Formats: sequence, structure tokens, C-alpha cells
Amino acid sequence: MPDRTSALAPAYRPGLHGVKEATRATITLQERRGLSMLLVACFPEDREALATILRESFGLSLGEPGESHQADGMSLLWQGPNRWLLVAPEARHSDLTAALEPLCTAHPAVAVTDLSHARSVIRLSGDSGRKLLAKECGLDLELSAFPAGACALTRFSHYAVTLHAVEEETLDLYITRSFALALWEELLDLGAEYGLQVEDASL
Repeated sequence: MPDRTSALAPAYRPGLHGVKEATRATITLQERRGLSMLLVACFPEDREALATILRESFGLSLGEPGESHQADGMSLLWQGPNRWLLVAPEARHSDLTAALEPLCTAHPAVAVTDLSHARSVIRLSGDSGRKLLAKECGLDLELSAFPAGACALTRFSHYAVTLHAVEEETLDLYITRSFALALWEELLDLGAEYGLQVEDASL
């Protein structure tokens, strides 16, 4: 795949941000780079064939609305009725397409759209991450309502995002690349009171 320039590059400054008197940051921000992201959609009658390929090739289950599944460094995020986002390290991209291509040939109603260059992913972790998100997100982000493994298409401030609870205190935000920088700057602003540690981007 062609090299990508991060949409966050103009404002990406690793280090401590926010309250200066903080002895430690309570939120860590990090861009996740080097990801392959494929949007997979099908008609209901093709769902079982898609489920079989994903299960046998990658150990992933389609799951139900609001669920995600993870296996071997990959994630499958629910995106709507019969739509999922398949996320994997960029090095696995050819594996993904090789496994899905025969399915698309046999089932023309199965569609695979490569969004790798169209999305940015921001990871928040730490014990105040959910508090920050609750400032501008209408979802109930209490653990009882949005536990580890949950995912949802929602809004944060003015931005449409996919929110994925990777773990209890680790959440990923998937956003259209053109809005990623504005979202990043808003997260830095809203999280300043907690103390933010920006980590080097993951590859």
C-alpha cells in the first residue's frame, strides 16, 4: 500500500499537556498508525458465508449490534445492520484481501471497501478517559452500559465517530481523516484539566 502521511502530523507533539502541577497524566493519547481498515457489508442471505470466512481465516466472529470481536491482533467492529469494520495491522492487508476475494466472487452482494486511507484512529487510555469523552458524547459511558468490547457509531462534539472500548480504560475513536486534526485538538483542549500524556504514535 502507498505510504500515508498522518492527518495529525501538524499538531502531534509527544509529551505532557494540560495542567502543569499534575504529578502524572491521567489520560494518555496516542494515534494508531499502520492499520488496514476494510468495511465489509453483505445482504442477510450472505451473512453465514461471510461469518464462515472470517471465523476460519482469522478466528473472528461477526457478533451482534454494538459488539466487537478481537483475535490475533485484529478487530471486527459492528457498523450497522450487516456491516462491519475489519481492522488489522497493515502487514496483514494482503491476507485479508486474499481471504475475502473468493467470497466476493462467489457472492456478488458482499462488498469490501478499503478505508485504510480514509480514517484516522485515536486511542485514549487512563482512568479519566471516559470522563473526557462524556463531556461531548451522548452515550452512557459507564462500564455497566459500555463495557470492554462494546462499540458504537456515535458523535463526539460535532464529529461522527466509531467508539470502541478495547479494554475498560482503553478506548479507540475512528474518525474520517478530514476531521481528525480538529478532533485531536478538541481532545487536547477538553482533557487539559486532567493532564494528558501524548505518546509516540504506534506503528
